[in-house]
Amino acid sequence: MSVKLPIDSCVSLINSGDDCLTKNKYRVPAYQRPYSWGEEQIDVFLKTIIDGFNEDASKFFGTMQFVDGGNDYEVVDGQQRLTTMRLFLYVLNGLAENASFVFDFDIDFSNMKTANNLIKDLFAQDINKVKEIKRVKDKPDNRDIANIFEGNIRLLKEKLIKSVKDDPKGRDKKQYAKDLIDYFGNNVYVVVLKTDKDLPLPEVVSIFNTINTTGMDLNTEDIFKFQYYEYLRNKEKCPASIANEDYWINKINECYSKIEMFNEGKPIKNHISMSNVLSIYQHSICAKYEDDFRVLAKSSERFFADIFANPAKYAPTLKFSEFERLVDLFISFYKELDENKYNDNPLYSLSLELIKQTRYPRYWTFPYVYVYIKGDSDSIRKDALKNTYHLFSYLIVQSINFQRSINPVHTFICKEILPAILKNNDITSMLKSKQWCDPYDASKTDSGKTEFLDNLKQNALKSSKANTICLLLALYYEKKTDLKSLKEKFFNWDSSAYDIEHIYSHDSFSEDPTFSDDDKSYFNGIGNLIVLEQKINRDLGRKRILLPSDKYKKRNDYYEKSKYKIVKDFVPMLEKWDLDKVKKRSAEQQNTLTTEILNMDKN
Repeated sequence: MSVKLPIDSCVSLINSGDDCLTKNKYRVPAYQRPYSWGEEQIDVFLKTIIDGFNEDASKFFGTMQFVDGGNDYEVVDGQQRLTTMRLFLYVLNGLAENASFVFDFDIDFSNMKTANNLIKDLFAQDINKVKEIKRVKDKPDNRDIANIFEGNIRLLKEKLIKSVKDDPKGRDKKQYAKDLIDYFGNNVYVVVLKTDKDLPLPEVVSIFNTINTTGMDLNTEDIFKFQYYEYLRNKEKCPASIANEDYWINKINECYSKIEMFNEGKPIKNHISMSNVLSIYQHSICAKYEDDFRVLAKSSERFFADIFANPAKYAPTLKFSEFERLVDLFISFYKELDENKYNDNPLYSLSLELIKQTRYPRYWTFPYVYVYIKGDSDSIRKDALKNTYHLFSYLIVQSINFQRSINPVHTFICKEILPAILKNNDITSMLKSKQWCDPYDASKTDSGKTEFLDNLKQNALKSSKANTICLLLALYYEKKTDLKSLKEKFFNWDSSAYDIEHIYSHDSFSEDPTFSDDDKSYFNGIGNLIVLEQKINRDLGRKRILLPSDKYKKRNDYYEKSKYKIVKDFVPMLEKWDLDKVKKRSAEQQNTLTTEILNMDKN
């Protein structure tokens, strides 16, 4: 008895035989993630090929899954390899000077609307004129790279030229590329799984999840897409006039495409992702429906799996219109913050970045949750940023004061602050009331201030808190500077890397027997620490700087080169720098943090 199964399999070479890969046309469907391979995956890709090439041995290239659509193959599993293969062949063809490029294939990216034209424009270039990739500390510098395809073309070119130089047979670039093309087409093979075009999408994805033991796993964004598609297909009716199997997956992918379009043309380091939206979505759902704060401890993947398993409670927020509204809100608000629209108080606008410096970075979502729940307007957005700053002020005190306060802090935010958005409660007052409280004993309403001062006074460098403390002090000195400059100075690590530097060098005071342990604690505290550009600090070196004052002349010259106001204002104090001055500065810095930056009543 024979049974017709919805799946078939075969072994395919890249460019040899009836089932070769390159004779087909491929379409990456809308539900797929964007192309996302980076240097790590490209290194593995090339190693597989180059090792086989050098050994003159066939190489297995993994399993790929397609839906046989008749005129093309819909790519279920294999997009990353197919796309990289296509870029690889373009680079090889250029290095071979178009002399032996005898096979080609098309990929239509339905999941990345701009990809087809991007690749077409890139492939029109002479590979030998493509810029070399720049590196910073041996990592690719993507600041001048417009998109991932361009970045990977540059990586492939760099690595293939290196492999030419390492060729054991000593071939020149042109011959090496020609031989490698021939090898790749006739000696590299894959196992291809083909499913029937009439098989429903959930079953196709189920097959993928079952056989996907290698390659790139589905990430949270992918899994949410499938879960949400299934939910909408079963729970929310699409317009009768256009009802079809693809309607909801296309609508969801329109939202994903908005993220892609926002990223287009921006350096990779400035890209946003759907995972950002899902984090906001998760916190918003908790603010609206959840009494149990522990659900926020779940990963987004686990959280949404549980939500979709029992979705009735959350149905109003799971409507597609609500999800789409959140995507649009995130993009527009993020863009406004990036463009410094809300500059009335720089610390308010920087509060999202500052929260990321605390022990509670997950709450960067707060202003987006606030606006999503309260309603979108300029006044609401400004109010959201003000409250985000107050949230930061609360979180930084807890971060500096307590090593084990994570659970009570999360409980307070999840059970009181997030629900307060929905209830229109006064969030500012709620945060102020907890500012200096012991998180384990709310009756101790002012005990945190003493502990905070003690923590600032000594041993700051012995914890991860020094970076945040010195950053805050530097921001205070710069508070009249425009927001764009503040972001560039303190939150753009590519161009403005800085160190937390000892003024009186660590080697000097730690090895000096005239200083007591208490003295050395002061030298390790904020009185003797300052933010300093990394380049200046490296140029200055970590040499021992000893008293008396004339030994500081060189250091004084370096400090005057700094762009940070806190450093420039400090330069006159550097003469005869000693323990008494360290103690005096420590007290001044404490006062600055507690009365000017963290005193919420004045903001």
